[in-house]
Amino acid sequence: MRKDRGFTLVELLVVIAIIGTLVALLLPAVQAAREAARRTQCINNIKQVALAAHNHHDAFLYFPPGNLATDPLLPGMNTSNDQGIGAIASLLPYFEQVAAHQLIRRNMRYDTHEPVWWNDTSTVNASRMKTKLLVCPATDPYRHEVDMSVMLLYPIEIQPTQIVYNVFTQADPGGREMGRTNYFGTGGYGADIPGYDIYKGIFYNRSNTKFKDIVDGTSNTLMFGEGIGGKTGDSGSTRQFGYSWMGVGYLANFMGLGRKTFSSFSSEHPNVVNFALADGSVRSVQTNIDRLMYFYCAGVGEGEIAKLDP
Repeated sequence: MRKDRGFTLVELLVVIAIIGTLVALLLPAVQAAREAARRTQCINNIKQVALAAHNHHDAFLYFPPGNLATDPLLPGMNTSNDQGIGAIASLLPYFEQVAAHQLIRRNMRYDTHEPVWWNDTSTVNASRMKTKLLVCPATDPYRHEVDMSVMLLYPIEIQPTQIVYNVFTQADPGGREMGRTNYFGTGGYGADIPGYDIYKGIFYNRSNTKFKDIVDGTSNTLMFGEGIGGKTGDSGSTRQFGYSWMGVGYLANFMGLGRKTFSSFSSEHPNVVNFALADGSVRSVQTNIDRLMYFYCAGVGEGEIAKLDP
């Protein structure tokens, strides 16, 4: 007569230990594969944004203005005379968002002044367009603190340890309806803030930068980068702001890389931030890049030889 034999307690514990070890070995590999996929998708997204800017340049002979805000830069804003529309809005037709573009009832030329965008119903409807192309898959720009949906943001002043931005937010629930972006034009060290404009980048307030203006070379100059909207504490804390693609067109590079502040380029990718260069290529820039090299790469014509490697 055959006698069935089961696991002993010791054998069962050994099997459980082996399975636990295998899971511990496999999980980091799975997580690494997922992050690699997220970074690849992010790189593809930001490249499409850069190519859209190239197409805009082909059509208008200049890159879209970083923002259509008050000029000269002052605290507050003349909402009856300044559209407050950012660079991404001008690029909509070049990544298959013609319908949203046609809803915008504000002129987007750098030299034209009209009332602020959120006072026009059709343009507000356009701002609700949501597309995955403008969102990094490693983060979620739609999850942030209450009433912190940003309609407009642009730098106006540099202080010893921080850069000051004009920030206009929309309260919930209307603010939550706006489409978001994680991709912003690079404004250079302080964009066009007086006294720092020699280091300005491709995008700034009412900019009309042309390829010929990028004298440092298109393969050496940052064009678009990632931003998450800031964190109130460590990397696991609540996001502060969600940035509307309609109104947040560019960020200055003053804060450097490595800190997830609301006013800096940053990402949820480990130790890197993706940037598109002016030639259309994309680089994952290490957050420990030399600070001066980072500033030089962000400017179009300060005349310094720079490299993106740390």
